Amino acid sequence: MGGLLGSAALVLVGSITGWLSDLMAKAAREVSRRRQAEDTLAYQAHLVEDVSDAIVASDERFVTTAWNRAAEEMYGWTAEEVIGRPTVEFLQPEFVGVEPDEVFRRLLEEGHFEGQVIHPRKDGTRIHTEARATALRDKDGRIAGFVSIDRDISERKQAEEVVRKAGEELEMRVAERTAELREAQAQIVQQERLRALGEMAAGIAHDFNNQLTAVLGFTELLLEHPENLADKERVARALQTINTAARDAAEVVRRLGEFYRPLEDAETFALVNLRHLVEQVVSFTQPKWQQQAQSRGVDVKFETDLREVPLVSGNEAELREVLTNLIFNAVDALQSSGEITVRTYAIGVDVVLSVKDTGTGMTEEVRQRCLEPFFSTSCLEPFFSTKGEGGAGLGLSLAYGIIQRHRGTIRIESEVGKGTTVILQLPVQVGQQREAPGTEVMAKSRALHVLAVDDEPLSLQVVAGYLAADGHTVETATNGQEALKVFQAGGFDVVITDRAMPVMNGDQLAAMIKETTPDTPVILLTGFGDMILARDESVGNVAVVVGKPVTLAALREALAEVT
Repeated sequence: MGGLLGSAALVLVGSITGWLSDLMAKAAREVSRRRQAEDTLAYQAHLVEDVSDAIVASDERFVTTAWNRAAEEMYGWTAEEVIGRPTVEFLQPEFVGVEPDEVFRRLLEEGHFEGQVIHPRKDGTRIHTEARATALRDKDGRIAGFVSIDRDISERKQAEEVVRKAGEELEMRVAERTAELREAQAQIVQQERLRALGEMAAGIAHDFNNQLTAVLGFTELLLEHPENLADKERVARALQTINTAARDAAEVVRRLGEFYRPLEDAETFALVNLRHLVEQVVSFTQPKWQQQAQSRGVDVKFETDLREVPLVSGNEAELREVLTNLIFNAVDALQSSGEITVRTYAIGVDVVLSVKDTGTGMTEEVRQRCLEPFFSTSCLEPFFSTKGEGGAGLGLSLAYGIIQRHRGTIRIESEVGKGTTVILQLPVQVGQQREAPGTEVMAKSRALHVLAVDDEPLSLQVVAGYLAADGHTVETATNGQEALKVFQAGGFDVVITDRAMPVMNGDQLAAMIKETTPDTPVILLTGFGDMILARDESVGNVAVVVGKPVTLAALREALAEVT
Protein backbone atom coordinates (compact mmCIF):
# COMPACT_ATOMS: atom_id res chain seq x y z
CA MET A 1 0.00 0.00 0.00
CA GLY A 2 2.72 2.28 0.97
CA GLY A 3 4.46 1.56 -2.30
CA LEU A 4 1.28 2.24 -4.23
CA LEU A 5 0.75 5.57 -2.50
CA GLY A 6 4.26 6.48 -3.18
CA SER A 7 3.83 5.80 -6.86
CA ALA A 8 0.62 7.86 -6.98
CA ALA A 9 2.33 10.73 -5.28
CA LEU A 10 5.07 10.69 -7.82
CA VAL A 11 2.57 10.76 -10.68
CA LEU A 12 0.74 13.70 -9.11
CA VAL A 13 3.92 15.60 -8.56
CA GLY A 14 4.90 14.99 -12.16
CA SER A 15 1.54 16.26 -13.42
CA ILE A 16 1.72 19.35 -11.27
CA THR A 17 5.24 19.96 -12.43
CA GLY A 18 4.21 19.64 -16.08
CA TRP A 19 1.25 21.96 -15.58
CA LEU A 20 3.45 24.47 -13.86
CA SER A 21 5.98 24.21 -16.66
CA ASP A 22 3.28 24.83 -19.29
CA LEU A 23 1.88 27.70 -17.28
CA MET A 24 5.29 29.24 -16.91
CA ALA A 25 5.95 28.82 -20.64
CA LYS A 26 2.64 30.45 -21.50
CA ALA A 27 3.37 33.24 -19.07
CA ALA A 28 6.78 33.74 -20.63
CA ARG A 29 5.24 33.83 -24.08
CA GLU A 30 2.59 36.35 -22.98
CA VAL A 31 5.22 38.54 -21.38
CA SER A 32 7.23 38.36 -24.59
CA ARG A 33 4.14 39.23 -26.68
CA ARG A 34 3.31 42.16 -24.44
CA ARG A 35 6.87 43.41 -24.51
CA GLN A 36 6.84 43.10 -28.30
CA ALA A 37 3.54 44.99 -28.47
CA GLU A 38 4.87 47.65 -26.15
CA ASP A 39 7.98 47.93 -28.29
CA THR A 40 5.79 48.19 -31.40
CA LEU A 41 3.63 50.85 -29.83
CA ALA A 42 6.72 52.68 -28.66
CA TYR A 43 8.15 52.44 -32.17
CA GLN A 44 4.88 53.61 -33.69
CA ALA A 45 4.72 56.47 -31.21
CA HIS A 46 8.27 57.33 -32.14
CA LEU A 47 7.31 57.34 -35.79
CA VAL A 48 4.30 59.56 -35.09
CA GLU A 49 6.48 61.96 -33.18
CA ASP A 50 9.18 62.04 -35.80
CA VAL A 51 6.95 62.49 -38.88
CA SER A 52 7.05 66.02 -40.37
CA ASP A 53 3.28 66.25 -40.88
CA ALA A 54 1.03 67.31 -38.03
CA ILE A 55 -1.07 64.40 -36.71
CA VAL A 56 -4.14 65.35 -34.69
CA ALA A 57 -6.55 62.74 -33.26
CA SER A 58 -9.88 63.27 -31.51
CA ASP A 59 -12.72 61.13 -30.17
CA GLU A 60 -16.23 60.99 -31.62
CA ARG A 61 -17.01 64.34 -29.89
CA PHE A 62 -13.98 66.02 -31.51
CA VAL A 63 -12.11 66.19 -28.19
CA THR A 64 -8.38 66.08 -28.85
CA THR A 65 -6.76 62.77 -27.91
CA ALA A 66 -3.41 62.94 -29.73
CA TRP A 67 -1.12 65.80 -30.79
CA ASN A 68 2.34 65.02 -32.12
CA ARG A 69 5.51 67.09 -32.04
CA ALA A 70 5.01 68.31 -35.66
CA ALA A 71 1.57 69.64 -34.64
CA GLU A 72 3.19 71.52 -31.75
CA GLU A 73 5.73 73.11 -34.11
CA MET A 74 3.15 73.82 -36.83
CA TYR A 75 0.41 75.37 -34.69
CA GLY A 76 2.32 76.56 -31.59
CA TRP A 77 0.31 74.71 -28.91
CA THR A 78 1.86 71.90 -26.85
CA ALA A 79 0.21 68.52 -26.42
CA GLU A 80 -0.45 69.32 -22.72
CA GLU A 81 -2.38 72.47 -23.78
CA VAL A 82 -4.70 70.79 -26.27
CA ILE A 83 -5.27 67.16 -25.26
CA GLY A 84 -8.65 66.86 -23.58
CA ARG A 85 -9.98 70.05 -25.19
CA PRO A 86 -12.29 70.29 -28.26
CA THR A 87 -10.10 70.78 -31.30
CA VAL A 88 -12.20 73.66 -32.68
CA GLU A 89 -11.47 75.76 -29.58
CA PHE A 90 -7.93 76.48 -30.74
CA LEU A 91 -7.69 75.50 -34.43
CA GLN A 92 -10.88 77.12 -35.85
CA PRO A 93 -10.23 75.91 -39.42
CA GLU A 94 -11.19 77.87 -42.53
CA PHE A 95 -11.83 75.43 -45.35
CA VAL A 96 -10.80 76.56 -48.83
CA GLY A 97 -13.49 76.19 -51.48
CA VAL A 98 -15.90 74.16 -49.34
CA GLU A 99 -18.34 74.91 -46.52
CA PRO A 100 -17.73 73.43 -43.02
CA ASP A 101 -21.07 71.56 -43.12
CA GLU A 102 -19.93 69.79 -46.28
CA VAL A 103 -16.65 68.76 -44.55
CA PHE A 104 -18.45 67.21 -41.59
CA ARG A 105 -20.97 65.53 -43.91
CA ARG A 106 -18.16 63.84 -45.80
CA LEU A 107 -16.47 62.70 -42.58
CA LEU A 108 -19.66 61.28 -41.12
CA GLU A 109 -21.09 59.74 -44.31
CA GLU A 110 -18.06 58.94 -46.43
CA GLY A 111 -15.49 58.59 -43.66
CA HIS A 112 -12.82 60.87 -45.12
CA PHE A 113 -12.04 64.38 -46.34
CA GLU A 114 -9.16 65.88 -48.30
CA GLY A 115 -8.70 69.60 -48.97
CA GLN A 116 -6.90 72.80 -48.16
CA VAL A 117 -7.42 74.43 -44.77
CA ILE A 118 -6.26 77.73 -43.31
CA HIS A 119 -5.54 77.50 -39.54
CA PRO A 120 -4.77 80.30 -37.08
CA ARG A 121 -1.63 79.63 -35.05
CA LYS A 122 -1.16 80.37 -31.36
CA ASP A 123 0.80 83.55 -32.14
CA GLY A 124 -2.06 84.88 -34.33
CA THR A 125 -0.45 84.16 -37.68
CA ARG A 126 -2.19 81.97 -40.22
CA ILE A 127 -0.89 78.80 -41.82
CA HIS A 128 -2.05 77.15 -45.05
CA THR A 129 -2.25 73.35 -44.84
CA GLU A 130 -3.25 70.39 -46.92
CA ALA A 131 -5.38 68.15 -44.69
CA ARG A 132 -6.39 64.50 -44.98
CA ALA A 133 -8.94 63.53 -42.30
CA THR A 134 -10.29 60.00 -41.66
CA ALA A 135 -13.05 58.69 -39.39
CA LEU A 136 -12.07 55.81 -37.01
CA ARG A 137 -14.71 53.13 -36.38
CA ASP A 138 -15.05 50.43 -33.68
CA LYS A 139 -15.80 46.75 -34.35
CA ASP A 140 -19.48 47.54 -34.63
CA GLY A 141 -18.87 50.16 -37.33
CA ARG A 142 -19.65 53.15 -35.13
CA ILE A 143 -17.43 56.24 -35.31
CA ALA A 144 -14.98 56.15 -32.42
CA GLY A 145 -12.90 59.15 -33.38
CA PHE A 146 -11.09 61.07 -36.09
CA VAL A 147 -7.50 61.50 -37.16
CA SER A 148 -6.18 64.28 -39.40
CA ILE A 149 -2.79 64.53 -41.08
CA ASP A 150 -1.92 68.13 -41.98
CA ARG A 151 0.96 69.25 -44.21
CA ASP A 152 2.26 72.82 -44.20
CA ILE A 153 1.98 74.23 -47.76
CA SER A 154 2.40 77.90 -46.83
CA GLU A 155 5.67 78.25 -48.72
CA ARG A 156 4.12 76.64 -51.75
CA LYS A 157 1.12 78.97 -51.57
CA GLN A 158 3.44 81.95 -51.17
CA ALA A 159 5.37 80.81 -54.22
CA GLU A 160 2.09 80.35 -56.10
CA GLU A 161 1.05 83.84 -55.05
CA VAL A 162 4.34 85.25 -56.23
CA VAL A 163 3.89 83.43 -59.54
CA ARG A 164 0.27 84.64 -59.77
CA LYS A 165 1.24 88.24 -59.14
CA ALA A 166 4.13 87.92 -61.56
CA GLY A 167 1.73 86.47 -64.12
CA GLU A 168 -0.74 89.31 -63.60
CA GLU A 169 2.03 91.85 -63.89
CA LEU A 170 3.31 90.10 -67.01
CA GLU A 171 -0.19 90.05 -68.50
CA MET A 172 -0.56 93.73 -67.70
CA ARG A 173 2.78 94.54 -69.30
CA VAL A 174 1.97 92.34 -72.29
CA ALA A 175 -1.38 94.13 -72.62
CA GLU A 176 0.34 97.51 -72.40
CA ARG A 177 3.00 96.40 -74.88
CA THR A 178 0.33 94.96 -77.17
CA ALA A 179 -1.57 98.25 -77.04
CA GLU A 180 1.65 100.12 -77.82
CA LEU A 181 2.40 97.73 -80.69
CA ARG A 182 -1.12 98.09 -82.04
CA GLU A 183 -0.86 101.85 -81.87
CA ALA A 184 2.53 101.72 -83.57
CA GLN A 185 1.16 99.29 -86.14
CA ALA A 186 -1.81 101.58 -86.77
CA GLN A 187 0.57 104.50 -87.26
CA ILE A 188 2.73 102.44 -89.62
CA VAL A 189 -0.34 101.29 -91.55
CA GLN A 190 -1.54 104.87 -91.77
CA GLN A 191 1.87 106.02 -92.94
CA GLU A 192 1.98 103.20 -95.48
CA ARG A 193 -1.48 104.11 -96.68
CA LEU A 194 -0.47 107.73 -97.09
CA ARG A 195 2.73 106.69 -98.81
CA ALA A 196 0.88 104.27 -101.08
CA LEU A 197 -1.73 106.94 -101.78
CA GLY A 198 1.00 109.39 -102.73
CA GLU A 199 2.73 106.84 -104.89
CA MET A 200 -0.56 105.80 -106.47
CA ALA A 201 -1.34 109.45 -107.16
CA ALA A 202 2.09 109.82 -108.73
CA GLY A 203 1.45 106.76 -110.88
CA ILE A 204 -1.96 108.07 -111.92
CA ALA A 205 -0.43 111.45 -112.72
CA HIS A 206 2.18 109.62 -114.81
CA ASP A 207 -0.53 107.84 -116.80
CA PHE A 208 -2.58 111.01 -117.18
CA ASN A 209 0.46 112.91 -118.35
CA ASN A 210 0.99 110.26 -121.00
CA GLN A 211 -2.52 110.91 -122.32
CA LEU A 212 -2.21 114.68 -121.96
CA THR A 213 0.97 114.57 -124.03
CA ALA A 214 -1.08 113.56 -127.04
CA VAL A 215 -3.86 116.05 -126.28
CA LEU A 216 -1.51 118.99 -125.71
CA GLY A 217 0.85 118.00 -128.49
CA PHE A 218 -1.72 117.81 -131.27
CA THR A 219 -3.82 120.76 -130.10
CA GLU A 220 -0.70 122.94 -129.90
CA LEU A 221 0.36 121.84 -133.37
CA LEU A 222 -3.06 122.84 -134.75
CA LEU A 223 -3.12 126.13 -132.83
CA GLU A 224 0.45 127.08 -133.71
CA HIS A 225 -0.03 126.19 -137.35
CA PRO A 226 -3.62 127.15 -138.31
CA GLU A 227 -2.76 126.58 -141.94
CA ASN A 228 -2.91 122.87 -141.16
CA LEU A 229 -6.64 123.19 -140.40
CA ALA A 230 -7.30 123.19 -144.14
CA ASP A 231 -5.92 119.65 -144.31
CA LYS A 232 -9.09 117.84 -143.24
CA GLU A 233 -7.45 114.43 -143.24
CA ARG A 234 -4.66 115.65 -140.97
CA VAL A 235 -7.12 117.41 -138.65
CA ALA A 236 -9.29 114.30 -138.50
CA ARG A 237 -6.29 112.17 -137.48
CA ALA A 238 -5.34 114.68 -134.80
CA LEU A 239 -8.89 114.83 -133.44
CA GLN A 240 -9.12 111.04 -133.43
CA THR A 241 -5.87 110.84 -131.48
CA ILE A 242 -7.09 113.44 -128.97
CA ASN A 243 -10.39 111.59 -128.58
CA THR A 244 -8.59 108.28 -128.03
CA ALA A 245 -6.27 109.84 -125.44
CA ALA A 246 -9.26 111.28 -123.56
CA ARG A 247 -10.99 107.89 -123.54
CA ASP A 248 -7.85 106.24 -122.24
CA ALA A 249 -7.55 108.86 -119.48
CA ALA A 250 -11.12 108.07 -118.44
CA GLU A 251 -10.16 104.37 -118.46
CA VAL A 252 -7.33 105.10 -116.00
CA VAL A 253 -9.83 106.52 -113.53
CA ARG A 254 -12.18 103.59 -114.04
CA ARG A 255 -9.43 101.12 -113.20
CA LEU A 256 -8.60 102.72 -109.87
CA GLY A 257 -11.07 100.35 -108.22
CA GLU A 258 -9.86 97.40 -110.26
CA PHE A 259 -6.13 97.32 -109.51
CA TYR A 260 -5.08 93.68 -110.02
CA ARG A 261 -8.74 92.70 -110.28
CA PRO A 262 -8.82 89.11 -111.63
CA LEU A 263 -10.65 88.33 -114.85
CA GLU A 264 -14.14 87.16 -114.00
CA ASP A 265 -15.64 84.19 -115.79
CA ALA A 266 -18.55 86.27 -117.08
CA GLU A 267 -16.35 89.14 -118.25
CA THR A 268 -16.01 89.53 -122.01
CA PHE A 269 -13.35 91.35 -124.01
CA ALA A 270 -13.52 92.90 -127.46
CA LEU A 271 -11.61 91.77 -130.52
CA VAL A 272 -8.46 93.88 -130.78
CA ASN A 273 -6.31 94.31 -133.85
CA LEU A 274 -2.89 94.50 -132.21
CA ARG A 275 -1.16 95.78 -135.32
CA HIS A 276 -3.67 98.61 -135.69
CA LEU A 277 -3.32 99.40 -131.98
CA VAL A 278 0.48 99.66 -132.31
CA GLU A 279 0.19 102.00 -135.29
CA GLN A 280 -2.25 104.16 -133.31
CA VAL A 281 0.01 104.35 -130.24
CA VAL A 282 3.10 105.09 -132.33
CA SER A 283 1.19 107.96 -133.93
CA PHE A 284 0.03 109.72 -130.79
CA THR A 285 3.30 109.12 -128.89
CA GLN A 286 5.24 110.82 -131.68
CA PRO A 287 5.42 114.18 -129.82
CA LYS A 288 7.23 112.35 -127.01
CA TRP A 289 9.73 110.27 -128.97
CA GLN A 290 10.39 112.87 -131.63
CA GLN A 291 9.84 116.54 -130.67
CA GLN A 292 10.38 116.27 -126.90
CA ALA A 293 13.32 113.89 -127.27
CA GLN A 294 14.98 116.23 -129.77
CA SER A 295 14.43 119.17 -127.43
CA ARG A 296 16.68 117.47 -124.85
CA GLY A 297 19.30 116.52 -127.40
CA VAL A 298 18.28 112.90 -127.90
CA ASP A 299 17.97 111.58 -131.43
CA VAL A 300 15.58 108.64 -131.42
CA LYS A 301 15.47 106.18 -134.28
CA PHE A 302 12.03 104.61 -134.10
CA GLU A 303 11.37 101.43 -136.03
CA THR A 304 8.43 99.05 -136.28
CA ASP A 305 8.29 95.46 -137.46
CA LEU A 306 4.57 94.72 -137.53
CA ARG A 307 3.69 91.37 -139.01
CA GLU A 308 0.14 90.23 -139.66
CA VAL A 309 -1.15 88.60 -136.45
CA PRO A 310 -4.52 87.15 -135.42
CA LEU A 311 -6.97 89.28 -133.44
CA VAL A 312 -6.64 89.05 -129.66
CA SER A 313 -9.29 89.40 -126.98
CA GLY A 314 -8.77 92.39 -124.75
CA ASN A 315 -9.57 95.80 -123.40
CA GLU A 316 -8.21 98.12 -126.07
CA ALA A 317 -7.70 101.09 -123.75
CA GLU A 318 -5.76 99.01 -121.22
CA LEU A 319 -3.51 97.46 -123.85
CA ARG A 320 -2.97 100.89 -125.42
CA GLU A 321 -1.93 102.28 -122.06
CA VAL A 322 0.58 99.46 -121.51
CA LEU A 323 2.18 100.03 -124.90
CA THR A 324 2.19 103.82 -124.42
CA ASN A 325 4.05 103.45 -121.13
CA LEU A 326 6.54 101.04 -122.65
CA ILE A 327 7.34 103.46 -125.48
CA PHE A 328 7.63 106.46 -123.15
CA ASN A 329 9.95 104.52 -120.85
CA ALA A 330 12.08 103.42 -123.74
CA VAL A 331 12.46 107.08 -124.78
CA ASP A 332 13.42 108.11 -121.23
CA ALA A 333 15.94 105.26 -121.07
CA LEU A 334 17.93 106.77 -123.94
CA GLN A 335 20.57 109.08 -122.49
CA SER A 336 21.72 110.16 -125.94
CA SER A 337 20.94 108.87 -129.42
CA GLY A 338 19.46 105.40 -129.57
CA GLU A 339 16.95 103.04 -131.13
CA ILE A 340 13.47 101.87 -130.18
CA THR A 341 11.92 98.92 -132.00
CA VAL A 342 8.32 97.73 -131.66
CA ARG A 343 7.50 94.30 -133.07
CA THR A 344 4.43 92.09 -133.41
CA TYR A 345 4.53 88.44 -134.42
CA ALA A 346 2.75 85.17 -133.71
CA ILE A 347 4.04 82.12 -131.83
CA GLY A 348 1.67 79.17 -132.01
CA VAL A 349 -1.67 80.27 -130.57
CA ASP A 350 -0.19 83.40 -128.99
CA VAL A 351 0.53 86.89 -130.28
CA VAL A 352 3.73 88.62 -129.14
CA LEU A 353 4.27 92.36 -128.76
CA SER A 354 7.78 93.53 -127.85
CA VAL A 355 9.36 96.93 -127.18
CA LYS A 356 13.14 97.08 -127.33
CA ASP A 357 15.42 100.03 -126.53
CA THR A 358 19.18 100.54 -126.51
CA GLY A 359 19.09 102.58 -123.30
CA THR A 360 20.59 102.26 -119.83
CA GLY A 361 19.21 98.80 -119.01
CA MET A 362 18.75 97.21 -115.58
CA THR A 363 20.79 95.18 -113.15
CA GLU A 364 19.74 91.57 -112.56
CA GLU A 365 18.43 92.43 -109.08
CA VAL A 366 16.29 95.25 -110.45
CA ARG A 367 15.05 93.10 -113.33
CA GLN A 368 13.86 90.42 -110.91
CA ARG A 369 12.05 92.91 -108.66
CA CYS A 370 10.70 95.48 -111.09
CA LEU A 371 7.29 93.77 -111.30
CA GLU A 372 6.67 94.41 -107.58
CA PRO A 373 4.15 97.19 -106.86
CA PHE A 374 5.86 100.39 -105.64
CA PHE A 375 9.34 98.96 -106.21
CA SER A 376 11.60 101.96 -106.84
CA THR A 377 15.25 102.50 -107.66
CA SER A 378 17.16 105.41 -109.08
CA CYS A 379 18.74 103.31 -111.83
CA LEU A 380 15.45 102.67 -113.63
CA GLU A 381 13.49 104.82 -116.05
CA PRO A 382 10.09 106.35 -115.02
CA PHE A 383 7.94 103.38 -115.95
CA PHE A 384 10.17 101.27 -113.77
CA SER A 385 10.55 104.17 -111.30
CA THR A 386 13.76 105.52 -112.80
CA LYS A 387 13.58 109.27 -112.55
CA GLY A 388 15.37 109.59 -109.24
CA GLU A 389 13.27 109.72 -106.12
CA GLY A 390 10.17 110.88 -108.00
CA GLY A 391 9.41 107.51 -109.59
CA ALA A 392 6.27 105.83 -108.32
CA GLY A 393 7.07 102.27 -109.28
CA LEU A 394 3.51 101.61 -110.40
CA GLY A 395 3.90 101.43 -114.17
CA LEU A 396 5.32 97.96 -114.72
CA SER A 397 3.30 96.40 -111.89
CA LEU A 398 0.13 97.90 -113.38
CA ALA A 399 1.13 96.58 -116.77
CA TYR A 400 1.72 93.19 -115.17
CA GLY A 401 -1.76 93.31 -113.62
CA ILE A 402 -3.36 94.25 -116.95
CA ILE A 403 -1.57 91.48 -118.88
CA GLN A 404 -2.47 88.96 -116.15
CA ARG A 405 -6.13 89.93 -116.48
CA HIS A 406 -5.79 89.21 -120.20
CA ARG A 407 -4.37 85.78 -119.29
CA GLY A 408 -1.09 86.75 -120.86
CA THR A 409 2.53 86.89 -119.72
CA ILE A 410 5.12 89.64 -119.45
CA ARG A 411 8.86 88.96 -119.68
CA ILE A 412 11.77 91.36 -119.29
CA GLU A 413 15.25 90.97 -120.77
CA SER A 414 17.78 93.62 -119.77
CA GLU A 415 21.46 94.26 -119.25
CA VAL A 416 23.12 97.36 -117.89
CA GLY A 417 24.40 99.55 -120.71
CA LYS A 418 22.80 97.41 -123.42
CA GLY A 419 19.14 98.24 -123.10
CA THR A 420 15.87 96.55 -122.20
CA THR A 421 13.32 94.44 -124.06
CA VAL A 422 9.82 94.00 -122.66
CA ILE A 423 7.94 91.09 -124.23
CA LEU A 424 4.15 90.75 -123.92
CA GLN A 425 2.53 87.48 -124.94
CA LEU A 426 -1.26 87.27 -125.31
CA PRO A 427 -3.52 84.37 -126.25
CA VAL A 428 -5.43 84.77 -129.48
CA GLN A 429 -8.88 84.34 -127.90
CA VAL A 430 -9.99 84.60 -124.28
CA GLY A 431 -13.66 84.06 -123.45
CA GLN A 432 -16.54 85.39 -125.50
CA GLN A 433 -16.17 88.25 -127.94
CA ARG A 434 -18.03 91.48 -128.41
CA GLU A 435 -17.57 94.57 -130.52
CA ALA A 436 -15.01 97.05 -129.29
CA PRO A 437 -16.61 100.01 -127.48
CA GLY A 438 -16.99 103.08 -129.59
CA THR A 439 -16.54 101.30 -132.92
CA GLU A 440 -20.23 101.72 -133.63
CA VAL A 441 -22.31 104.57 -132.21
CA MET A 442 -25.83 103.64 -131.16
CA ALA A 443 -28.54 105.15 -133.32
CA LYS A 444 -30.21 108.32 -132.13
CA SER A 445 -33.44 107.99 -130.18
CA ARG A 446 -36.59 109.97 -131.04
CA ALA A 447 -36.54 113.69 -130.31
CA LEU A 448 -36.96 114.28 -126.57
CA HIS A 449 -37.50 117.22 -124.24
CA VAL A 450 -34.57 116.88 -121.84
CA LEU A 451 -33.64 118.73 -118.64
CA ALA A 452 -29.85 118.66 -118.09
CA VAL A 453 -28.53 119.57 -114.62
CA ASP A 454 -24.87 120.06 -113.62
CA ASP A 455 -22.98 122.61 -111.55
CA GLU A 456 -19.88 122.22 -113.76
CA PRO A 457 -20.34 124.55 -116.77
CA LEU A 458 -18.07 122.58 -119.12
CA SER A 459 -19.78 119.26 -118.34
CA LEU A 460 -23.19 120.87 -118.79
CA GLN A 461 -22.06 122.41 -122.08
CA VAL A 462 -20.85 119.04 -123.41
CA VAL A 463 -24.04 117.17 -122.43
CA ALA A 464 -26.26 119.89 -123.87
CA GLY A 465 -24.18 119.87 -127.04
CA TYR A 466 -24.52 116.08 -127.40
CA LEU A 467 -28.30 116.29 -126.93
CA ALA A 468 -28.81 119.23 -129.27
CA ALA A 469 -26.69 117.61 -131.97
CA ASP A 470 -28.99 114.58 -131.84
CA GLY A 471 -32.07 116.77 -132.31
CA HIS A 472 -33.31 116.89 -128.71
CA THR A 473 -34.75 119.99 -127.05
CA VAL A 474 -32.60 120.86 -124.06
CA GLU A 475 -33.06 123.08 -121.01
CA THR A 476 -30.37 123.42 -118.36
CA ALA A 477 -29.98 124.16 -114.65
CA THR A 478 -26.92 124.46 -112.37
CA ASN A 479 -28.27 122.85 -109.18
CA GLY A 480 -31.15 120.70 -107.99
CA GLN A 481 -33.28 123.51 -106.61
CA GLU A 482 -33.08 125.49 -109.85
CA ALA A 483 -33.76 122.32 -111.83
CA LEU A 484 -36.89 121.56 -109.80
CA LYS A 485 -38.37 124.97 -110.68
CA VAL A 486 -37.57 124.46 -114.36
CA PHE A 487 -39.01 120.93 -114.25
CA GLN A 488 -42.29 122.11 -112.70
CA ALA A 489 -42.69 124.75 -115.43
CA GLY A 490 -42.89 122.33 -118.35
CA GLY A 491 -43.18 118.63 -119.11
CA PHE A 492 -39.92 116.78 -119.73
CA ASP A 493 -39.39 113.33 -121.16
CA VAL A 494 -36.09 112.74 -119.34
CA VAL A 495 -33.98 114.40 -116.63
CA ILE A 496 -30.19 114.01 -116.75
CA THR A 497 -28.56 115.21 -113.52
CA ASP A 498 -25.19 115.34 -111.83
CA ARG A 499 -25.04 113.87 -108.34
CA ALA A 500 -22.80 116.16 -106.25
CA MET A 501 -24.26 119.68 -106.48
CA PRO A 502 -24.81 122.56 -104.03
CA VAL A 503 -28.23 123.56 -102.62
CA MET A 504 -29.88 120.28 -103.73
CA ASN A 505 -27.96 117.22 -104.95
CA GLY A 506 -28.95 114.78 -107.67
CA ASP A 507 -30.37 112.15 -105.31
CA GLN A 508 -32.66 114.71 -103.67
CA LEU A 509 -33.75 116.05 -107.06
CA ALA A 510 -34.54 112.52 -108.30
CA ALA A 511 -36.64 111.88 -105.18
CA MET A 512 -38.62 115.10 -105.69
CA ILE A 513 -39.24 114.28 -109.37
CA LYS A 514 -40.40 110.75 -108.54
CA GLU A 515 -42.74 112.15 -105.91
CA THR A 516 -44.44 114.51 -108.37
CA THR A 517 -44.18 112.58 -111.68
CA PRO A 518 -43.24 108.94 -111.04
CA ASP A 519 -43.14 108.11 -114.76
CA THR A 520 -40.37 110.59 -115.63
CA PRO A 521 -37.05 108.71 -115.86
CA VAL A 522 -33.95 110.19 -114.21
CA ILE A 523 -30.43 109.49 -115.52
CA LEU A 524 -27.71 110.06 -112.91
CA LEU A 525 -24.51 111.39 -114.46
CA THR A 526 -21.63 111.25 -111.97
CA GLY A 527 -17.88 110.96 -111.72
CA PHE A 528 -18.45 108.04 -109.33
CA GLY A 529 -20.57 106.18 -111.86
CA ASP A 530 -18.02 103.46 -112.57
CA MET A 531 -17.57 102.78 -108.83
CA ILE A 532 -21.33 102.56 -108.34
CA LEU A 533 -21.67 100.16 -111.25
CA ALA A 534 -18.66 98.09 -110.18
CA ARG A 535 -20.12 97.66 -106.68
CA ASP A 536 -23.57 96.97 -108.14
CA GLU A 537 -25.04 99.61 -105.85
CA SER A 538 -28.66 100.59 -106.24
CA VAL A 539 -29.45 104.31 -106.37
CA GLY A 540 -33.01 105.06 -105.39
CA ASN A 541 -35.29 106.95 -107.79
CA VAL A 542 -32.70 106.71 -110.58
CA ALA A 543 -33.31 104.67 -113.75
CA VAL A 544 -29.74 104.60 -115.12
CA VAL A 545 -26.29 105.55 -113.77
CA VAL A 546 -23.72 106.86 -116.26
CA GLY A 547 -20.10 107.60 -115.39
CA LYS A 548 -18.17 110.72 -116.26
CA PRO A 549 -16.63 111.66 -118.60
CA VAL A 550 -19.65 110.73 -120.67
CA THR A 551 -19.36 109.80 -124.34
CA LEU A 552 -21.99 110.35 -127.01
CA ALA A 553 -22.43 106.58 -127.34
CA ALA A 554 -22.96 106.16 -123.58
CA LEU A 555 -25.50 109.00 -123.50
CA ARG A 556 -27.41 107.56 -126.45
CA GLU A 557 -27.42 104.14 -124.83
CA ALA A 558 -28.79 105.56 -121.56
CA LEU A 559 -31.55 107.49 -123.39
CA ALA A 560 -32.50 104.40 -125.34
CA GLU A 561 -32.73 102.37 -122.14
CA VAL A 562 -35.07 104.77 -120.34
CA THR A 563 -37.29 105.56 -123.34
